[in-house]
Amino acid sequence: MDTRGLYQNGEHHSHDSPLAARVIRLDVAGELPPNPRLRSTLKYDTVCFNAAISLALFAAFTMLGVAMFFLTPLKDLQATPEELFARKHHSMVAKEQRMQVGGKLNLSPLEEMANARLVKQADMEVQRLWVNYSSNTPQFLKDHKISETDLYGMLKSMPKGGLLHIHDAGMMKLEILIELTYRDDLWVCVGMDHVFENFRFSNVFPHIRPSADDYKCIWMLMSNYHTFEWRDRYEEMLKEGLSLREGGYKNSAELACHMRRSHRLIHGLVTFQPLWSSFLFRMLEDFYSDGVHYVELRSSLPLLYDLKGTNFTILDTVSSIVTITKMFMSTYPDFIGIKIIYTPARDLNDSRMDQYVENARLLKAGESRCPDMTKPHANLIDAVLLGSKRIGHALNIPQHPELLRTMRHMQVAVELCPLSNHYMQYIQDFREHPAAYLLAAGYPIVMGSDYPHFWDAAPLTDDFYVAFVGIVSGRGNIRLLKQLALNSFLYSSLSCTERTSAINQWSCSWNRWIKEFVNQTNIAPIEDSS
Repeated sequence: MDTRGLYQNGEHHSHDSPLAARVIRLDVAGELPPNPRLRSTLKYDTVCFNAAISLALFAAFTMLGVAMFFLTPLKDLQATPEELFARKHHSMVAKEQRMQVGGKLNLSPLEEMANARLVKQADMEVQRLWVNYSSNTPQFLKDHKISETDLYGMLKSMPKGGLLHIHDAGMMKLEILIELTYRDDLWVCVGMDHVFENFRFSNVFPHIRPSADDYKCIWMLMSNYHTFEWRDRYEEMLKEGLSLREGGYKNSAELACHMRRSHRLIHGLVTFQPLWSSFLFRMLEDFYSDGVHYVELRSSLPLLYDLKGTNFTILDTVSSIVTITKMFMSTYPDFIGIKIIYTPARDLNDSRMDQYVENARLLKAGESRCPDMTKPHANLIDAVLLGSKRIGHALNIPQHPELLRTMRHMQVAVELCPLSNHYMQYIQDFREHPAAYLLAAGYPIVMGSDYPHFWDAAPLTDDFYVAFVGIVSGRGNIRLLKQLALNSFLYSSLSCTERTSAINQWSCSWNRWIKEFVNQTNIAPIEDSS
């Protein structure tokens, strides 16, 4: 063996180098003399091997072609390009329909009949409402009384399950609040610009200073105010202070100031201890009449007060809610119940905030659409990582694909409040609402309403209507409605036992509604399109 490769310049290579490194330096060229017979044998073997591979590939492709021929329907072989395109189009539409919220639900024959009638009515209404649409205030909010439409009537009578995103301050009707201002012993704090800033029932002058630096006002008896102000003008001013105007506000600061004022006015009226119980009972009646049988109410649990200025405790507030709810359930036994989501003020110190976050599981995030280049939507990510079970609004979530994947995997639901998003000036065109993608892709969604009476809406029907004709315009059906109602229990704070009982109870109401809906005589029978 020629070992010249082991030595260079007469020096032996170190034994520290790897054996493989030393072996590949061997020069073996001299060990393999030319052999014609061996070369011929190797060449023959190579040719045979290549021929075998070619034959095997030919046989495989032939069998695949035969299989595809017999598996392909005869109608596809005879179809024109236009027919093939139409079938592919139909297949893609069918797949997308199964992907959307409720797409995988199996309907009973009666539900299929109800679905056909609902879709027909919805299509007619969508075509009428979106005609001459502009990018400003949606026409059906500005020019149409949606509560008088047939579709709205159908949705209002529908058992909607639970309402998981609503504030107690947004559940007092304007007419009732205005009526309360004519009671005795009511004081009003009037601002420098003659705007109402606060209310307080008291038998003496209320020595209450403004709770914020953004307003100043002077207290006076409401009865005295009525003596020099026309009733119509007064009630119009009060409506402006207790609701959000359709025209919007100049900026977010003006809107926030108006919201704080509305909260002060409402709390000053309804937290008067003699009125609190009647307010709660009327609120529950509003829920029930709107097809809502379970509520998770967001409340700051305000301290009640009396004419003498005595403040009650937060336990008194909670106790009264429990007592009134039990009374209501004794009158309406199919009402499932109410749970409180404690939502205190946000101006807290760090230690108190740590306590709230430790207990919080339903975090609100992603409502703002204002850009922050340093920490884009950080609160949205933090809410999921902190273990939230639901995310309020989540307008920015489609911009976070990894977060979407995590939310689907962890079954974190998004609370959709379309009318709130509009009146809070986040959304103008409902068809471009970020939730349109979430609904189409089948992400967990629950319906909410936030502050419905601020824009003179029902507790939940108006938001269902807007979502149906606006956000899922053209794709809405009874599967979607049924799944949204089911989601209100699946993603609620109910225990497993409570959830099962609630769904069973709701199912009875749903089946009864389907039967009544199909048997309605004022709906024209659906023509057979086959």
